[in-house]
Amino acid sequence: MPHQSAWMNPELGAFRDSFRRFLTANLAPRAEGWRKAKMVERDAWRALGEMGALLPSVPEAYGGIGGNFAFEAAVIEDITTLVPDMATGVSVHSAIVAHYILNYGSQEQKQRWLPKMARGEFVGAIAMTEPGAGSDIRSMKTRAERRGAGVVREPEYGAGAKRRRRGQKRAAVDAAAIARAVHLGRPYPVVAASLSGPRRWNES
Repeated sequence: MPHQSAWMNPELGAFRDSFRRFLTANLAPRAEGWRKAKMVERDAWRALGEMGALLPSVPEAYGGIGGNFAFEAAVIEDITTLVPDMATGVSVHSAIVAHYILNYGSQEQKQRWLPKMARGEFVGAIAMTEPGAGSDIRSMKTRAERRGAGVVREPEYGAGAKRRRRGQKRAAVDAAAIARAVHLGRPYPVVAASLSGPRRWNES
């Protein structure tokens, strides 16, 4: 008898059977082309959204299916097995970016962005890497401050330091495909934003 995780149940099992068939028939055959192009096509994200595989642990009020984290884990595990090219992107999109917005975003932001992320119309990314910190969020120097209609990011070096430099974000998972990114900076909460230029992140 094949191993079954303790968190599996009949409802999740039925969802997972359907999801695996979908991945095998519709996305896995296209993975080689994505590798050559170094880009996953956007319609693959929309197809995952139609399957209910994006933001599965986000409440239905915001476009998710209202499942628990077991649904999230099942989706990531099956994508990792059958379509590994999308595994990191989907886990960042659904399990990290969506939950930053769900927990820290305003009501208007949640209603505006999460349903589109659940449908695969928006692809989420997270910008946290910077020199000297890597992916260690606690070591970040970047500050996110509201100025007028936008948010300016700039690191501050040392307590009470007078000299400031602009933020030095270097990488974002899904950066080539994103419509929205969660830009991490101090003070918390995070800022959910779209990159519109080298200096300013506008909330839109």
